[in-house]
Amino acid sequence: MGVCGSLLLELRCIFTEHALVQLTEKAEEIAKDLNLHLEAKDIQRGELEHFQRHWANGEPVIVSNVLENASGLSWEPMVMWRAFRQITNTNFEQQLEVKALDCLDWSEVEVNIHQFFKGYKDGCFHGELWPKILKLKDWTPSSEFEKLLPRHHVEFPCCLPFKEYTHPKSGFLNVATKLPKGSLTTDMGPKSYIAYGVAQELGRGDSVTRLHCDMSDAVNVLTRIAEVKLTEKQLACMTKSKQRHHEQDQWELYGISSKDKQNKPSDGSSDFSSCNKQSSDKVGFQEGEVIVEQGQDGCSSQSGNNLVREFEMEVSGKIKIVEESRDNGRSSETSANKIEEEEAVEGGADWDIFRRQDVPKLQDYLKRHFREFRYVHCRPVSQVFHPIHDQSFLTMEHKAKLKKEYGIESWTFVQKLGEAVFIPAGCPHQVRNTKFLDNVKHLPSPM
Repeated sequence: MGVCGSLLLELRCIFTEHALVQLTEKAEEIAKDLNLHLEAKDIQRGELEHFQRHWANGEPVIVSNVLENASGLSWEPMVMWRAFRQITNTNFEQQLEVKALDCLDWSEVEVNIHQFFKGYKDGCFHGELWPKILKLKDWTPSSEFEKLLPRHHVEFPCCLPFKEYTHPKSGFLNVATKLPKGSLTTDMGPKSYIAYGVAQELGRGDSVTRLHCDMSDAVNVLTRIAEVKLTEKQLACMTKSKQRHHEQDQWELYGISSKDKQNKPSDGSSDFSSCNKQSSDKVGFQEGEVIVEQGQDGCSSQSGNNLVREFEMEVSGKIKIVEESRDNGRSSETSANKIEEEEAVEGGADWDIFRRQDVPKLQDYLKRHFREFRYVHCRPVSQVFHPIHDQSFLTMEHKAKLKKEYGIESWTFVQKLGEAVFIPAGCPHQVRNTKFLDNVKHLPSPM
């Protein structure tokens, strides 16, 4: 190229021939570990296309502060209990006993619904000060949600973003609204789940939703958070019990003997007597206490550091709402049973969502390590029927091993108060509640 004077200007490229392609690939590799995170108030018309681009790739989407779009109706369990009681006063006695899961051994127990809500408020522990984690199953049933909690049934769709997909009746992109009457469909909700939980990962008895896949897309909204603080005595008991559990696992899985021979079980059962409860056990609550009937350990209401409560509900399509409170480290002069409720609480549930393309490797890992998991009555899993649908739970240790052995990891994030989490169908996911939570879950149709 000619220039002023007799010199020539030679154009050169400082990048290699395929630099742009390589740069694009690196950017995509970094971006695949990120999920779309939006503010509900900032969602404009153009954001639907942005949402669809992520959704088409099977990526989760998080929308913050969705409750700002609602009327302010309380999802606090006792408020819902009073609304439920007003509707069901004609056959009130028949509605008192409900089914719950004891997360320590995953056995089914009967519980008085009103007393369960009191336990949600005050906290609950086994006789050895190990947190007692209960989860209500399908309260209220999705088929009766509109009838028993009509105001909440109307309120819930109002707070959901992207109503083109999520509205159970008028969402024009919601395939479920187009099906003919009488069509055979999955239970789209809403369903309710209420559960206790703690911030510390226990290894056994954690308040969790185990690894599973939903049949359709789902959205989960965290509605409320509260906290019970643990005493030093309770924390010390938890640490000691977790060590005994670890020693038991080492013996049962690898034949490694513990120094304390008393901790080595001969039949694979847990060192907690509650791990041997039968599914017909009944849990009763009396003035701040939880009594396991039929001669089982009592459960006293205690103060707590990061004790969690969860309340979940599923609506048509699937929507899940979780609430939690977190220990902020400050001392309290109030009663040991008092729950600290703060408006500025951060996260309430720890999420792991796996990519669809990683499912084969995830299944292979679960089949390879299935004996390391426990299920009903704390007994080790003895057989694999389906790696995902058997519903194991991956602890921090398991997730580290999964990454080391197979090179895959999940989208991991903490769900905060008022956040809606969109989960694509076909993506295995699990949740650990780090607080006492209220949760509502809705299953929209495939998007």
